[in-house]
Amino acid sequence: MRWPRLCRGSRLLFLIVLSLVGGGIVYEYWTLTRLVEISPTVIATEATTLEKTKREKPHFALNTGECFPLDSQLVDFPNCRSKWEWMKEGWKTDACYAHMGVNGTGCSFRRYLSITERHCPLMDGGNPMEGKTIAQPNFSLDQLFAKMVDKPVNFEFMKKRISRMWDSWKESYTENVKKHSKSMENRNKLRIILHLGFLTNTKFGELSSKGGPLGELVQWSDLIASLHILGHDLRISTLTDTVVRNMDSFSGMRPCPNGTQIDLIFTDIMGLRVMQRKRRPFVAGNKCKLRLLDSFGTQAEFNSREYFTGHKSELGKTNPWGGHDLALRQFLSLYPHTPDNTFLGFVVNTHRNETEEKARSGVLIYGKEKYMWEKAGEAVKTAMEITEVHATVADAFDASALPAGVINHGLLGEEEFHRLLGKVQIFLGLGFPFEGPAPLEAVAHGAIFINPRFDPPKGRLTEKFFAEKPTLRALSSQCPYLEEMGEPWVITVDTKNTTALRDALQRAVQSEVTPRLPSELTASGMVLRVSLMVDRLNTCEIIPVWPPPSALREIVGKAGVSCESACSSAGLRCDSALFPLVNKKEKLMRMMECDTVAIAPSIVAPSKCTLQENVLLFSCSASVGGTVRLCPCRDFLPDQRELCSQCL
Repeated sequence: MRWPRLCRGSRLLFLIVLSLVGGGIVYEYWTLTRLVEISPTVIATEATTLEKTKREKPHFALNTGECFPLDSQLVDFPNCRSKWEWMKEGWKTDACYAHMGVNGTGCSFRRYLSITERHCPLMDGGNPMEGKTIAQPNFSLDQLFAKMVDKPVNFEFMKKRISRMWDSWKESYTENVKKHSKSMENRNKLRIILHLGFLTNTKFGELSSKGGPLGELVQWSDLIASLHILGHDLRISTLTDTVVRNMDSFSGMRPCPNGTQIDLIFTDIMGLRVMQRKRRPFVAGNKCKLRLLDSFGTQAEFNSREYFTGHKSELGKTNPWGGHDLALRQFLSLYPHTPDNTFLGFVVNTHRNETEEKARSGVLIYGKEKYMWEKAGEAVKTAMEITEVHATVADAFDASALPAGVINHGLLGEEEFHRLLGKVQIFLGLGFPFEGPAPLEAVAHGAIFINPRFDPPKGRLTEKFFAEKPTLRALSSQCPYLEEMGEPWVITVDTKNTTALRDALQRAVQSEVTPRLPSELTASGMVLRVSLMVDRLNTCEIIPVWPPPSALREIVGKAGVSCESACSSAGLRCDSALFPLVNKKEKLMRMMECDTVAIAPSIVAPSKCTLQENVLLFSCSASVGGTVRLCPCRDFLPDQRELCSQCL
């Protein structure tokens, strides 16, 4: 086709008209480049200049309201409206939005906010995984172990545990896909850093084969196995140089996902300190993506640096493990002991032969190092009066190290230890270690756990071990989780009271129990929980989208009662992530009959006519005097309390 020859004045008029007609073309330049198969980088320089001119003086108004969801669709998308308002001008602040298909129209906002950032509901026919890499299950142990290499001794225990349990992990994935297909399929493949800081410059890895503590190693092993089998991209480290390289492999912060950013960072408090020291800007820029493994949990009073500083006289002078100013849900606990934090958990591994009937006898003492036996003389003597006593003490090198008559098997591997648990009738706690995994293993193998009761409870203000822990939680027994399970599997008793202990041992000897294992502590339970936790728990937003807002049940507690207790009394569970949904003036005025509403940084707000000013102080566990609290509760699944019925 030949263009007609025009005079100079006509050509000028033609160009002006063409410019007016094509004024919106710049907003679609990314789409145009795809249509004509030209790389956007080729036209970037010219387009940027033209784009800036057009934005400053647009020739027409774009319809930014089209495709906005109906109010009825926004129940579980509390951030949609505010994000939409920001997009009206904010999309122009970075070229990445245009590259993701945003062009200034409402429909492009809806597409981006529903698919890329998941703040709004999908449009009809929308594909939530469009443009994303879907996570596929990874059943290759070789590929996983190739990532666990920076210091081999640090990974020896974990590799052995993962290998022994690998068939269970594979079966658990398949089982969850069948039972919970909507939760397990079409998941985004995430880029995840895992730094095991407690293994950096320590001998924990070496001691794992010599009777050292295993709780943290067990939890990290199970987390790594879960994430790998779920198909995520993992960068694993125990050494400083390795984690620095892993951090450096990701680009700087951009306002929208571009495929080169980190999605999540799992570490512990020791690891966080190393990362902050080496790459503080990276950690600060990704602060909301942190997940800290924290066995005993962190409460709001110690998480907020400002609050702790102002309340040292009542909380204690030191706070070396607190002051991180994170959302409480970013702390991952070993047991579900506080609803303020997220229950990550672990897997209770078993080696039971379901078809074999065996007569049980004897007591196995829970204490694998000599120092744990120092004050146990009377308890051991009482047990020996009733039945034979076994031990697995690693550092008892001569007969005089333990009371005469105790059968010491020495340090056992996991499988041998489980076989012994399957033969004895009773597993007797000595009071330490606190909240370890072994009592769960005992109950899962059919032994009855004698759980030492603590009176008074042991916590930060009463026990040296907890003196610097960032929590006021006090343990009523050696394993409060099993205390809840109760008899016949668990008998909680004051083991220092010889009469009470003898009675408990005699009841146990006369009892027959079947093995018991809550599903939340199985491989299947952990895979489901980890899958939902990494895919849906978003701590980069103040207003939660998971658990979904529709799961909220508002409860007005009794005077002086914590929200944890108020929700529990109603058969529900408090969830600290839901506090922003109840921290509203209209709710206090309606539910607590307030004429006026104050706002303050209070550890118990929202409460009677007082809103919470500092979101870091939202606390399920706190209670003060006669204060009446407004509590965010939700239901929970049987044997899987971290998840609600609407969380799946």
